[in-house]
Amino acid sequence: MVTWELRYLYYRLVGNKIKVGKKAVIYPHAIFRFINGGSITIGDNCMLEDFSVISTSGGDIRIGNDFSIQTSSTIYGGGGLTIGNDVMIASNVVVVPANHNMNRIDIPIRNQGSNMQGIIIEDDVWIGCGCRILDGVKIGKGSVIGAGSVVNKNIEEYSVVVGVPGKIIRKRQLNYENQKENDK
Repeated sequence: MVTWELRYLYYRLVGNKIKVGKKAVIYPHAIFRFINGGSITIGDNCMLEDFSVISTSGGDIRIGNDFSIQTSSTIYGGGGLTIGNDVMIASNVVVVPANHNMNRIDIPIRNQGSNMQGIIIEDDVWIGCGCRILDGVKIGKGSVIGAGSVVNKNIEEYSVVVGVPGKIIRKRQLNYENQKENDK
């Protein structure tokens, strides 16, 4: 069991590479990796479950307030990752703001470098279990990404997305008639 004293010492050692907001809950087995530089900023009232991984991979990760990431999900920094407020990431999700170059066949893929555009996840987004969010996308405010989906293009605000590759199946909107029925 990792004691709070050891975690405090760890945060002191990484210095200005990590900033954690007020009332953030970081479970004992949550994992932070600082690879090839980068930094991590976590807002207020956030929750990082056991075995969730946040890895800079050379990029900066900025997480807003009231964020949660569940068990066994991994987010990388790569080309930069910005996550807004009130974002929920379910278990077994991978967010990868980088991609391998692979155009040449005379050079092994691992030696061709990377393309890193970054990812933006706006406020009030719910990413379902087992999703993959790929480099260069922006997920609009209020969107829901269905379990198992692969997002490889930009998603408009208030969209519900499912599938491989992810496709918008409907838009979220306030339906006053249904709201009146639910309020009864």
